Amino acid sequence: NIVYDNEGYGVNISAGGGSPTADRAIVRNNRIYNNGLTHSSAYGITASSGTDSIYYNNIIYGNKGGILVYTDADNNKIYNNTIYGNVDEGIAMQYYTSAPLITNNIVYGNGSGIVDYGGTGTPVLTTNLTTNPLFVDSGSDNFHILTGSAAINAGTTLAAVPLDFDGLTRPQGSAYC
Repeated sequence: NIVYDNEGYGVNISAGGGSPTADRAIVRNNRIYNNGLTHSSAYGITASSGTDSIYYNNIIYGNKGGILVYTDADNNKIYNNTIYGNVDEGIAMQYYTSAPLITNNIVYGNGSGIVDYGGTGTPVLTTNLTTNPLFVDSGSDNFHILTGSAAINAGTTLAAVPLDFDGLTRPQGSAYC
């Protein structure tokens, strides 16, 4: 999917208002950009009110915020996303029920990087790149990485994410990227 130019959130996974929870959601392989720019706190993706959801292989850029793991999020996984050039946080976490797993994400050039405002437990942050990933051409929305990127062969192997955004098998080299 391509989700863009919404006044508020790009993708909002939330039950809200006492409804059943949004459990086991899978949000993958989306290009999400230019959402929430006139809103006070909208994100490209909001993950809330659900258990065992996974968000991976998304390219999230130019939004008010990147990804928000929020109220009642329980055992959520944020894997292998490219999060770039958002006005506020690349990844923000607040009021989660259990600590999220945040692994193999490129979080670069946002207002701030990965921010934990508090919840139950301590988020598990593994092999996330927060320095310049050497994109081919971010100005033309080409977020592939160049030879020499610190992201190449630097990730953690995740059985849940066997393919990359382009549908290529992971890993291409000696490790995930």
